[in-house]
This record gives sequence, C-alpha cells and structure tokens, in this order.
Amino acid sequence: MIKVSVIIPAYNEAMGIRDTLVELEEFLNEDFEILVIEDGGEDNTYEIVDELTKEYSNIRCIRHRRNKGYGSAIVTGCRHANGNIIAWYDADGQHRPEDLLAIISKMEKEDLDYCIGIRTKDSYQDKSRIIGKSILKRVVNFLAKEPMADFNSGMRAFRKEVLIRYINLLPRRFGASTVTSFIMQEENYV
Repeated sequence: MIKVSVIIPAYNEAMGIRDTLVELEEFLNEDFEILVIEDGGEDNTYEIVDELTKEYSNIRCIRHRRNKGYGSAIVTGCRHANGNIIAWYDADGQHRPEDLLAIISKMEKEDLDYCIGIRTKDSYQDKSRIIGKSILKRVVNFLAKEPMADFNSGMRAFRKEVLIRYINLLPRRFGASTVTSFIMQEENYV
C-alpha cells in the first residue's frame, strides 16, 4: 500500500532529474511512489524519466503536452496520487531525501495535517532571487499577522484529504506554495 506520493513538477529539468530521482530511490521504500509531472518542457526530461520508470517500479511520469505551470503540475500530481500523504519535492536537486523523510516522520509522530521544510542560511539559494524573496517574505509575514519561516519552500507534505479540499484554489502558474501556506494557517490546520 502506498503511504506517500512524492510529486515532482519538472519543466526543462534534464540536467538534474536523473540524479534527483536516483538519489530519492536510495532513500525511499515500497511505501512511496514518485510522480514526476513533466510540464511540457522543451528538453528531454520526459525521455529521461520515462527510461527510469523501466528501472524503478515506483516512479511514474505524467506528461502535460504544453507548459501549464508549477501549480498545474502540482494539481495533476495530486489527482493521480495514491498515497495518504502528498509531498512536494523539487526536480533540480536542491532538496535532500533525508529532509523529506524528516518531514514525513514529523507529520506522523505529531499527527500533523501538513509540514513545510524550512530552509536555513546554509541551504541552496539562487543568488539572483535573494532580494526579491526577502521583500516577499516581509509582505507575507505582514499579511499573515504572524511569522512564516519559509512560506514558499518547495518541500512540503500534506495529508491528502486536507490538500484535496483546496486543490482548486491553487494558482496554475506560480504561488502554489505561498497559497497553501496561507490556507493552512487561515484554516487552522496543524
């Protein structure tokens, strides 16, 4: 029985997707499935993942014929997920599988509805986005009326029945991470 569905949105991720998936495979067991949502990219991401599905039975690849956006990839993944927990994971190798397992473990031990991975100062950051993210963080924390440590982290997990209730509220392009952070806070999920 699948316990956790790991959704990986992938748009033009040929450079890192193989390493990301193989690394995840080393850590995960038969309780996990990996759903790569190839979002209409222009490189050979789909072919790479399709080849890996022949080697690893718990990897599935779902393809959008055209680019629909990060949020749409998340929605597609949620609709195809078999697990009771849905986790989001980035395709570019910036996350560590052990951190994903820590999030899942925390959810189970503390009976949480969701859990968001919080990046530290030592975590990977795209240098060109630091100023913009800093400004956005201030705006989000002001609107939320309480601090949100990492409202747009790409590594997060939800109980499926909780996330599915709000799936139609997710923006189709960008912002799905921020929107789910607000929803979980506003609806008092723990």
